[in-house]
Amino acid sequence: DGRLDEGAWATASRVPLPINAATMYPHTQWAYAAICHDRENLYVGLRSDKEPGPLVCEARERDGKVWEDDAFELFLTPTPKTPKDFFQFIFNSAGVVYDARHGQRGWNAKLSVKTSVADDHWTVEVAIPFADLGASTPKDGETWLGNFCRDWPRPKPAQTIYTGWAYIQGGFLMEPEKYGRLVFSDGPRGARLDLSPALNLGALDLTAAVGGTGKLDVAVKSESGTVFQKTPVFSNHTQLKERLKDVKEGMLAIAVKADEKDVLSFSMRFMAKEPIEIACLPDPVNRKLGLIADLSNVDPEWLPLVKSGKTTLDVSFTGPKTDRGAASFPLNGLTGAFVIPFGYEAGHYELTCRLKAAGRARPLEMVKTLEVPELPWAGTKVGISDEVLDPWTPLTYEGDAKVSCWGRVCVFDGPFLKEAVNRGRNILAGPITMTLTTPAGTGALMSTVAKPLRKDAHRAEFAGAGHFGKAGLTADWTMWMEYDGLTVATVTVKPAPEGSDVRKLTLRIPLRRDVVKYLRGGTQMGMIKTGRIAWDGQRYEDTFQPFLWACTETEGFLYFCESEAGWVYPAGAKTVVAQAGAEAFIEMTIISQDVRLARPQSYTFGFQATPVKPLASDRRAWNFGMHAPTPHVNARNWMTGYAEQDGHWKVLNVEAVRKFDAKQRAEGVKLLYYGCTSCTADHNPTYNLYEKVWASSFAASYPNVNAATAFRPAWAPYRLAAVCPGDPSFQEFMLYYGDKFLRECGVPGLYTDTDCVMACDNPYHGHRFTDQFGKTGVTYTFLSKRRFAQRMATIMRSFKDERRWWKTHSHAKLVPPVHGWADFWLPGEENTHHLRGNKWWYMDTLDDVAWRVEYADHSSGLVHTFLPEFVRGTTDKTDMDGPQPSESLLALCAVTDVNTTGGYMNYAAMGEWWGLRKRLNLIHADFVGYWEERCPVKTATPKALASLYKTPAGGFVIPVANRLPNPTDVTVTVDLNALGLAGKAVTAMDERAGKPLELKASAFTVHVKDRNYTFVSLNGK
Repeated sequence: DGRLDEGAWATASRVPLPINAATMYPHTQWAYAAICHDRENLYVGLRSDKEPGPLVCEARERDGKVWEDDAFELFLTPTPKTPKDFFQFIFNSAGVVYDARHGQRGWNAKLSVKTSVADDHWTVEVAIPFADLGASTPKDGETWLGNFCRDWPRPKPAQTIYTGWAYIQGGFLMEPEKYGRLVFSDGPRGARLDLSPALNLGALDLTAAVGGTGKLDVAVKSESGTVFQKTPVFSNHTQLKERLKDVKEGMLAIAVKADEKDVLSFSMRFMAKEPIEIACLPDPVNRKLGLIADLSNVDPEWLPLVKSGKTTLDVSFTGPKTDRGAASFPLNGLTGAFVIPFGYEAGHYELTCRLKAAGRARPLEMVKTLEVPELPWAGTKVGISDEVLDPWTPLTYEGDAKVSCWGRVCVFDGPFLKEAVNRGRNILAGPITMTLTTPAGTGALMSTVAKPLRKDAHRAEFAGAGHFGKAGLTADWTMWMEYDGLTVATVTVKPAPEGSDVRKLTLRIPLRRDVVKYLRGGTQMGMIKTGRIAWDGQRYEDTFQPFLWACTETEGFLYFCESEAGWVYPAGAKTVVAQAGAEAFIEMTIISQDVRLARPQSYTFGFQATPVKPLASDRRAWNFGMHAPTPHVNARNWMTGYAEQDGHWKVLNVEAVRKFDAKQRAEGVKLLYYGCTSCTADHNPTYNLYEKVWASSFAASYPNVNAATAFRPAWAPYRLAAVCPGDPSFQEFMLYYGDKFLRECGVPGLYTDTDCVMACDNPYHGHRFTDQFGKTGVTYTFLSKRRFAQRMATIMRSFKDERRWWKTHSHAKLVPPVHGWADFWLPGEENTHHLRGNKWWYMDTLDDVAWRVEYADHSSGLVHTFLPEFVRGTTDKTDMDGPQPSESLLALCAVTDVNTTGGYMNYAAMGEWWGLRKRLNLIHADFVGYWEERCPVKTATPKALASLYKTPAGGFVIPVANRLPNPTDVTVTVDLNALGLAGKAVTAMDERAGKPLELKASAFTVHVKDRNYTFVSLNGK
């Protein structure tokens, strides 16, 4: 019945599922898993806390997206020697099941599932036949691998929180060899462990139970050593309660023995909250320190006094030198925000907080040690410049309505584009319009006043006013455009003094019909979505989307909107529509239900035609390899282990890095040095000071060992903690040390990881809104991230001796107004999991359009360098031993003009590829893809593709790919007239085999190995 009240569950083994997969620390809400078995079935009982209200339960079909609901997950590996052969089960509160074997969801188990939902908890009861798992009844002492997990969804775009019994870095599907061990027993009672969430408050409360005599070993360790340990012997069960004093962060280890036999072990990190939690909001530029006080953890005697506003918080501090201060603040609830003058002397501060109340003789006192590091970067503004950077050109003007930049001419009507001529063709089918409907009527915004504020080489700014015709309301507007072609319009709709009723507000972007071919953008877990959006090619409808990019293989048009502030629509309404065909457009319905506009409401949108810049002419000359020597390698994607801590560019041993880099340069290799833009080391005084300001609910976080290297000593293990990449102070920190590193060490360039545009709800740096309609939501970091990118690009070009280079990476989440400022883009890591069990995935499964759009660089103008995931994705180390499967990927790169790195590739295969491109003079050649109508080479051979390069010397090279799993003779027809070779003596050569080919009737046949490629050169005399 799903209620777990049968007697068998009272004696079943039971474990908690507390560990947050993103942070490695306990979640605030906990769940449990119980497990037992008979001869035929494995039985699993799952119980979870529940907040008031309904559970999220959208999936209703088997193998649907159950993981997006409130759900439990179960992972089982009956054969520990092959841990990747695991079974996965997910259950929601409606009993809907997702099950997969070895990652294949087509497998279905004959299991039985029942659920029960109460007011404060819910449970799942599952019976899984051993036969469905390919196993017989487990023997006494037999060991399986397994994990129990709970999925806690949050309102979008916030990411789901995943908790589990066994912590797995990178997600539940990664490293299944690290699942917990399940040891079967013929005994009638299991081992049982219950833990209270009070551990988050520094209170240890646990119950252990076994059948018979047991021994419990509990230890808590912190950086100072073992702070607590007890080893009680008990009969059947025991409870242990202990207040962990002065332990802010530690490791809890629990072991249970029954009759001198190990029956249970469990460990996890934890972080205890203090009764008076104080978070800092540093402002060193203005010599102020903001304090956020949280008193929700005070004991029951103080709690009612704090809630009723009858308390005062006295704050005093003493600095390492002369800095002193004190202030007193009345509290109106459990939290309060205060600002005190602060000198920011480098060193240790002692911050004393005293909670006082009338009638209480003694205050509640807490002393906090605050380490203030040197902050040379604060307020430095490195990289801010009005210079027009190469390869762009200055803005030019014709009057006040026409502005030109590289490749594009923009004509404006008020704040919006009337025309966007992209390399000679208007990409718009008509002007962009904003239309308002009120009870008085409907009207589009008409600009009546427009004036230039600045008309500079790097930036144009205009402002004006207008009205919405029959709708009866007026508006003010501003618009700016910068030399990469981005235009940003802000329209402020102004109601009557007494307020105005609004029924509808729309923004429409008419597009040339051939442009709406593919769609990129949308969001996933608060980040811009990887790659293309799946749609039928005719009409796409969705809820609010902050970013959408309609594109072809060669050009596109995008918009972005940083927040939903002022958007009003019924729940679930489709507010964004993209339509292809004769009447192609993107339309946003900003308001779609009656609403009262009480005060002016502003809306800001960005627009950009792509490509954003000319492709670098030497892009094919950059041969990014891995660490081992590879023929023709001349660059490497990232270099780690050189900085004080991985993730930032602060260097301890400048001279050692200089010598190392000089040696690499002498070998002809440019290194780009690793940093992260949305995570940073948490065991660091700068992070400790800025944690509240930098924090992000959406960025990635993962542990780092930080071993000793030739450039630094070993650090204690730490996490690369999630931070908002759009926070100005974090950007200042990164840019200052990046610039300093380049200047002091003379290295060729920098690499940025986790460089996403994402949502942020941190109000302490302005990334959260509450609008006049009561809606609260997130801010997407387009413009703040763009400012960082512009400054990075400026730094790279600020050296007199040589240009520096910047490569950035965020899977395939490309946002041209941001990432277009980098020199290189590194997509491909998003495919890692696809390769598991399928090393031919790139050739056999990945669709052709991905190669032409997501991994080619023509539609964006940003040089792409693909990251292969052999070995890492396939988990087969032999993938690098021979030319395959590397050459299967190179075959697709050959016919799509995709630049690939040598990451996880066979070195000989990669070296041959780079050598061929150089020898055949393809570095600066023009490319025509097989999918283009103008392509003068064709092949009718099944599963074969052929494209064309035209070299600067006038020669032609035809890349030919064979996608079949067997060697094939591929016939290619050539339009000699189109190539200007008609009537000439044309010779064809298979350049990989070194064999001449016969050209007969404008066609040749070349032998291509299985899943492989070759280059055929044509020369005419």
